[in-house]
Amino acid sequence: MEDFYGTPVSDYQRFAELAVASVEDGFTAMKTMAVPPTMPLEGLTPVRHAVGCVAAMREAVGPDIDLMVDCHARPSPAMGLRFAKALDEFGLLFLEEPCWPESVD
Repeated sequence: MEDFYGTPVSDYQRFAELAVASVEDGFTAMKTMAVPPTMPLEGLTPVRHAVGCVAAMREAVGPDIDLMVDCHARPSPAMGLRFAKALDEFGLLFLEEPCWPESVD
């Protein structure tokens, strides 16, 4: 699990390898931190990295494994929404802490 949290989001292949290893270890679900830290509005590069990581994992393990992404409350509300929309197509079980906890609205 720690490897998922320590892997740079630009290393999509490593995310896929870790996902396969988790399935081989008997897991049917895994939580990763595929969303990089961002500024309040940072553009699409971080979103592309998150999509690359999740797409690589989904392709590697197929549709029957549950994937979860922990944002660790690092994105702003605007960026959290961008990440959520971009990752929706991969059928995540959940997107954890998509924005700062102070952002109740």
